[in-house]
Amino acid sequence: MRIHLILLTCLSGAALACSTLISPVPALEWDTSTHHRLIEYACYGGLVPTGYYDNNIPPVRIRGDGSVLWLVYEGAERRVMEGAFTQDELRAVVTRMADAGFFGWKDSYESTEIIYDGSDCRLSVALASGEKTVWVRTAAEPPAGYAELLTWLRTGAGAVGHDFVPTHGWLRAIPVDATDTPPALVWPDEGIEGIRLSDAGEALPVSGEALATAWRIVNSDRYAQVEQAGRRYTLVVQIEEVTDLWPTSP
Repeated sequence: MRIHLILLTCLSGAALACSTLISPVPALEWDTSTHHRLIEYACYGGLVPTGYYDNNIPPVRIRGDGSVLWLVYEGAERRVMEGAFTQDELRAVVTRMADAGFFGWKDSYESTEIIYDGSDCRLSVALASGEKTVWVRTAAEPPAGYAELLTWLRTGAGAVGHDFVPTHGWLRAIPVDATDTPPALVWPDEGIEGIRLSDAGEALPVSGEALATAWRIVNSDRYAQVEQAGRRYTLVVQIEEVTDLWPTSP
């Protein structure tokens, strides 16, 4: 009897240890609306210039309806790509994250060093049962499989992509001191479709050719200077539910 009791205690202890090491995967169900951010990877902080986040777009964002945006960089130039998953394809994406161990990872991976200009990056999945977020600090050791999973997500997670072309947004022009570098563009004094940079100290709704021109400039270099009537400006183009910020964002 005593041997059986000891064996039962050992087995119970082993089962308890396993349950603490292996977190159960939640039900893979989510809000399928276009406004629901199902999966997102983003980084914040670090030693960045003023206004860095005004034009910022997360490296990858997948919505509940299957739409996906991701970024491709070629030097300073940014390409914003978009694609779409069916719900079955989207379930395969979330399942791959679960199989990689995402739902069992710690909430935060801290660095053993003090880094004052480091950034904090988060990977989030928002299911119907709740949101799971994993933070990885600069110089921290991420969990096994994290780098491979992130590389896959940041390249569109297998989606077929094409360039994202906004149809409406907001434009703001910030006066700056001219550099020795020629301006990326001379904006016509009369404006483009009536949009003058001198009138865009506060965000202006923009579409058409004015938006296409400004979008091309900020994607070529977020600090590119544009000239109008002898004055230099840097541009901020914000798109609802695409950039991190926009004038009416909550």
